[in-house]
Amino acid sequence: TARSAKSTMVMGALSTSRSSGKAAPVKRSASSTPAADSTHSVAVGVTSWRRVCMAGAPEEVLCEEKIRALYGLQNGSYNALFGSVELEKPQGEARLFVLAGGGTGIPVFRALQRRGIPFSCGIFPENDVDFQVARVLAQKVFSVPAFSRVTEEAASRACEELSRAGKLYAACKTFGECNAECARLLSFAKERGIPEILTLSEV
Repeated sequence: TARSAKSTMVMGALSTSRSSGKAAPVKRSASSTPAADSTHSVAVGVTSWRRVCMAGAPEEVLCEEKIRALYGLQNGSYNALFGSVELEKPQGEARLFVLAGGGTGIPVFRALQRRGIPFSCGIFPENDVDFQVARVLAQKVFSVPAFSRVTEEAASRACEELSRAGKLYAACKTFGECNAECARLLSFAKERGIPEILTLSEV
């Protein structure tokens, strides 16, 4: 559970004087502008139970590990890239394979989580937005290194998992040079008689 009622985040500007090298809070109105002889950066302070428990630059404070600790996230995760919280993944063996990519899978992954349906998915380069959510919600994620093509080996492993899961949901059916091998899952399902479902109610 999240201790949201007892934890807050506050943001303020810090001014570092070039002469002293020390940081000091800056109080100014919305219309004021930074002084010409100072450098400015945004700092974040996180307070809990009326005390500051974390302070620093946003990239230092707003990270997954510290947000989990602050809000007591035990059955979920915080994604620092999206600024979102994902709930606990469904438990059990995957009941379907979601073919996705380029953001097509995220709403499907979250819908499956809400229904408590465990799933596998892929095949993503690790810089794909779908990968960010899949890695915390899916039972198995099939991926390749960032900016890489999907390989025959990765496609073969995904086909094996599809065979085990027994159903296919194709959120993505657009294939280019980098993910051309993903199309194999569609033909594999057709050859093996694995049903391709059109709605999640069919799972």
